[in-house]
Amino acid sequence: LLSYVIAPISVCVFNNANTVPVYHDTRIITTFRESISRLQEGASVVIFPEHNQKYNNIIYDFQDKFIGLARFFFIKEVDISESQEQSGDTNQLQFRVLLDCVRKNKYIFIIALFTLVGGLIQNIGSAVTNYYFQYVYGDLNVAGLFGALGIISPFLLVLMPMLMKKWSLARLSMIAAVFGAVGNLFKFIFGSNLIALLIGNLLALVPLMVSCMINIFLIECMDFGEWKNGSRVEGGLGAINGFASKLGTGLSSVIVGFVLQFAGYDGTLSVQSSSANSAIIALYAIIPMVLFIVQFIIMKQYDLDGKLPQIRKELEKRRGVQE
Repeated sequence: LLSYVIAPISVCVFNNANTVPVYHDTRIITTFRESISRLQEGASVVIFPEHNQKYNNIIYDFQDKFIGLARFFFIKEVDISESQEQSGDTNQLQFRVLLDCVRKNKYIFIIALFTLVGGLIQNIGSAVTNYYFQYVYGDLNVAGLFGALGIISPFLLVLMPMLMKKWSLARLSMIAAVFGAVGNLFKFIFGSNLIALLIGNLLALVPLMVSCMINIFLIECMDFGEWKNGSRVEGGLGAINGFASKLGTGLSSVIVGFVLQFAGYDGTLSVQSSSANSAIIALYAIIPMVLFIVQFIIMKQYDLDGKLPQIRKELEKRRGVQE
């Protein structure tokens, strides 16, 4: 009853109290702008926390918003185009130019496709591992043993510097793809043998060494882009490869779900049909094996490693002249 009495009085008070409206959607920028305008006029702005959370969380949110407002107030906005004109800096890369530079760099698309397929391999395999050991192998507890094999990965990475002295990263990628394909072939042929499964999974771990070195490929693509187009466009190339990685993760979920549903998989059953088991085997071993072969074919098109020494020499000369 008291709230009905207080409500109209509160509305009257706040309407005449020179308050700053607070929005909880995209209009929040209006709140910031009006708050800054009041501060610039010399007014004092009081911020009240509005959340009904625990005390410490309220303080945290209050400080978070306060710091955000202070950043807008104390750090002045600068018109970048205007400042560039005054300083004579006209190196701002236009979006159209960026797209043109990316389009002319064929190697980034090779690496992006390689990354996409790698994402498919990794995520499809991890998604069906438990299904395989539960319904096909018949012992889900063994899956934990195979999951522990990932501990070996850091030790494999230690070998990379030594191997890269002998072979290029592109060549190592093809070798790793062969190991991955052979490992999955082991898993398919000797799926009921624990030792053979261990060997197959160990071989399939080898490509992880290369996937951790993908940034080296990106640097090579940037060098090529600078040599060919005069601009490295690091952000554009990184974005393309990042998109390919996310796309591979998303597509892997779609593929696993579609194949299992098409094969008649039923999670409520303790024993799956032969078609569902065949689909699980295909996702666990056959499809990754085929994808590793695809990775090998993709990397076969990457011939930039042989051109890089000369490209980098020319880039050093150009940079020396500019300095």
